[in-house]
Amino acid sequence: MRKYILHIVACTFLFLPATLMGLQDKNTLAVIEFEELDISRNERRMLVNRLRNEIATQGHYHIIERELIEEILREQDFSQSGCTSSECLVEIGKLLNVDYILGGSVGRVGSTYSISMRMINVETGIIYRTADYDYTGSIDNLLKTGMRNASKKLLSDDFVDRPIHGTRINTVANNSLINTWRYSNKILSIRFKNGSSIKGKIISVDSRNNVSIKTLNGYQINIPSNDIIAISPLNLHEKGSIGLGLGLAYGGIGFSVELALGPRFALCGGYGTFPIIEEPGFGAGIRYYFAESSKAFRPRVSILYGTNMYFYYSESGYSYDYYSGEYDYYDYEITELLQGYEICLGFEIAFGDSRRHGLDFDIAYIPGFSDKINETKNKWEEEGYEITEYQEGIPIDISIGYRFRF
Repeated sequence: MRKYILHIVACTFLFLPATLMGLQDKNTLAVIEFEELDISRNERRMLVNRLRNEIATQGHYHIIERELIEEILREQDFSQSGCTSSECLVEIGKLLNVDYILGGSVGRVGSTYSISMRMINVETGIIYRTADYDYTGSIDNLLKTGMRNASKKLLSDDFVDRPIHGTRINTVANNSLINTWRYSNKILSIRFKNGSSIKGKIISVDSRNNVSIKTLNGYQINIPSNDIIAISPLNLHEKGSIGLGLGLAYGGIGFSVELALGPRFALCGGYGTFPIIEEPGFGAGIRYYFAESSKAFRPRVSILYGTNMYFYYSESGYSYDYYSGEYDYYDYEITELLQGYEICLGFEIAFGDSRRHGLDFDIAYIPGFSDKINETKNKWEEEGYEITEYQEGIPIDISIGYRFRF
């Protein structure tokens, strides 16, 4: 004879990502060889090396080593020589997979040296910053102190930002000035003169009226305001989502639908089938997200109600019949789905720039779990079933699934 009662919560699989990708704290910058004008190649090389080191010392960018630049370009059969146009610099920047690229020229007229520098945003192809530095004196002092001053002039005001709120930028869209504080907390679609566009948030404007933008993939770029021709708020998949998975939110093993009530609140419901007993289940409730839908990582809290547990009892064996003097075999089972509330803590992780695809995970506590199990056990005992052995289980439910936002 065997006797047991088994309680299984809606999902028995646990999955957590081993690592979560963090946002970059600095942009990457490649300084390529400058064009030399009336100076030797070795002198130009020494000056550019010193400029690269001075920019690295300031700590605002991750600087790509010269040897690595040369190795990558050599593998791609691409020469830096004669690459002076913005298009060529952008092409090199894409090969190097950097955020910004710096090029220019070093020349001499009489005893005056002139350093011309041009920094380009590789993603947009727009010139982010230019600077000219002139030095009269020996090339020795230009190397020792002049290149440090040149780097400071190039990067001056780059990281002295003022809040965007209430700031008006010199940008024309639909033939009218845009007061950007209206959009300072919204995801924007931003279009540039060269036809390219990005999606992100405007976070600041520096004293030179350069706009700092944080893109959806975590990069921070800086663009002169007069290179922006249009800004419009972007409604990023705030209608809801559909998903497939395991747990109360999916009705066991099934699908779920989430309808947004705003950027943070959502209604959710699911319908599916419970394994083993193969009966339909459901779940429904409300969620609150601690981050907007534009974020890749969105912690949340949920209150759900549905079929989050079931009662299963099986017994088999032989009973002695005193009238016939024989043993009779019996075999029966009791199956009952149980409903209750859950309080869930979890998160959603979205992938890609569009934030459409992602995984979600919840771990939940089931209030009144023991009372529900004992109440069901007593009910069946009152109907004549003798339940002598049972395993109550734990009041924890786990949900995991795939989600597509729309």
